[in-house]
Amino acid sequence: MAAEQERRPHGTGTIRLRPDGRYEATLRLGRGPDGRLRRRSVYGKTEAEIKRRLRELTRAAARGEVREQAPRVDDYLRFWLRDVAAVKTLPYVAKQYAGALEAHVIPALGRLRLDALTPVQLQQLYAELGRRGLAASYVRHIHGVLHAALRYAVDADLLLRNPADRARPPSVKVVAHPTWTGAEARRFLAAITGDGEEPAYWLALTTGLRVGEILGLRWEAVDFARSAIQLGRAKTPAGRRWVPICPPLRLRLWERHRAQGQPAEGYVFATRTGKALSKTAFGRRWRRLRDAHGMRPVVFHDLRHTAASLLIELGFSLQVVQALLGHSSVRITGDVYAHLWPTATREAVEALGDLFSGPLTVTMTVKDAEILSR
Repeated sequence: MAAEQERRPHGTGTIRLRPDGRYEATLRLGRGPDGRLRRRSVYGKTEAEIKRRLRELTRAAARGEVREQAPRVDDYLRFWLRDVAAVKTLPYVAKQYAGALEAHVIPALGRLRLDALTPVQLQQLYAELGRRGLAASYVRHIHGVLHAALRYAVDADLLLRNPADRARPPSVKVVAHPTWTGAEARRFLAAITGDGEEPAYWLALTTGLRVGEILGLRWEAVDFARSAIQLGRAKTPAGRRWVPICPPLRLRLWERHRAQGQPAEGYVFATRTGKALSKTAFGRRWRRLRDAHGMRPVVFHDLRHTAASLLIELGFSLQVVQALLGHSSVRITGDVYAHLWPTATREAVEALGDLFSGPLTVTMTVKDAEILSR
């Protein structure tokens, strides 16, 4: 039998029924430079499905698009986290991705070969995570991360198709987020004048930045001359977007920069050692400040929702709000046209700045004035 299999022509495949009830098709790819016979396998639930997948694999092999053997899921996901996600995203985002995959996906599916992963297995994983008590929104987040990782596997010719395309994460009930009124936001900003993290609250309420984006902000990303900050890694244009800042925020950032100097790692909101301020430490400060001034107990992320709702109240379109907040539906447009400085988003953040502040009374040196006017 072994000799008969050896004579089987390269580029042909065999199908067998596995003990677990699935069908496996194996395609012979010929011998590699080391003389070792190379094979590639795919799997299916029915005979019709496995025949279809074998035909697809055969056509892909004829085009030179098939590699010898897919890696294990755990090895592949860790590669993607290290060499793809960590390069394309902000550090705190990459850390979130790693936490989701390491805690919930790799323990359950890591030992499988990547090309053996099926939509049914992903569906079963999502159901199990829900039974363990994970929120539907977080399971959807895990699905999104996994979908992105598997999409890259398709692009890299490790998979013929993305199994996450046909998996359905749980639906999430839409709930109204609590927000402050314009009067409340203005009262809070007036009350915290001079606080060490004052610019952070201005950033949240006038630009809608997320806490991770604020705490990850470095001085090199703040362009005082252009009244804007840049988000994302400089090496990845698709991950960058420019956010305009209003005059009151620009002034507060400049005053902080002048007082702080240049921390070792360049963070705008840094610890005494120059490291980025942690979310936990910042969260404690935020809650103490909020409660000390008798504000309604919203969470910090609700300041982002406050900015969006106030912009809508001020008459700005949903498209402008989406562009300012960097939502995915308009991110491609924002990346392509960021250099044009959309007038609408600048008017939006300046309107919020005007809403929260009165006439500016500023004391600065001639040098400061020259820098800010460049």
